[in-house]
Amino acid sequence: MKVALCCQWYKGLDCFAESIHCLTKYMVRPRVYNIEGVEVHVLDAQSTNAFNGRNALIYGSNEVNTYKPQLLPYDAWIFFDSDIIFKEKHILDMLINTDSIYMLPYHKKGGNYNVAKLVGERFKHYPEDTKGIHNVDGGGAGALKITREVLEMVKPFAFCPKQISIRDMACILPEDYAFCIKARAAGFEIVCNFDLPVIHRV
Repeated sequence: MKVALCCQWYKGLDCFAESIHCLTKYMVRPRVYNIEGVEVHVLDAQSTNAFNGRNALIYGSNEVNTYKPQLLPYDAWIFFDSDIIFKEKHILDMLINTDSIYMLPYHKKGGNYNVAKLVGERFKHYPEDTKGIHNVDGGGAGALKITREVLEMVKPFAFCPKQISIRDMACILPEDYAFCIKARAAGFEIVCNFDLPVIHRV
């Protein structure tokens, strides 16, 4: 199994470089790790917006108008944004997990987690005291695992903001929540482990 461990760089923060040291004992060569028999390749992308950066890590191109983009040769992609602090236990948990879409929670400004359920037409975020493993309707891509099976179904690009209408008002849904809507429409469940949050340095 070959997995891409991806960092989307922005905000001038470098938590990924700080966090990746927890995997030093697994390194077999620069940017390649063997973790519990899984070949893990470190990829990074820097972009002025999150959705172009994330797409570059999946398809090797950040041009969202590219004709018929091809997936890079990985079985799964694990995303940690550059403002997320993770530890070895988070990587091991994501590698062991077999769900098609699996996320770890992190705090938004204001205390709630950046993970949500749909209540009517709106996303309602889970409170910070939530525990256990739950199926959710959406969440941020700052600590997210997606399998190849999902990305082969969610086309043409996984991450693109989406304009929606709520009570006749036009709104822009961020690229990560828009991805969740597309993935759920394609029949995939989104699972969040609230017992293993990561730190969001905002």
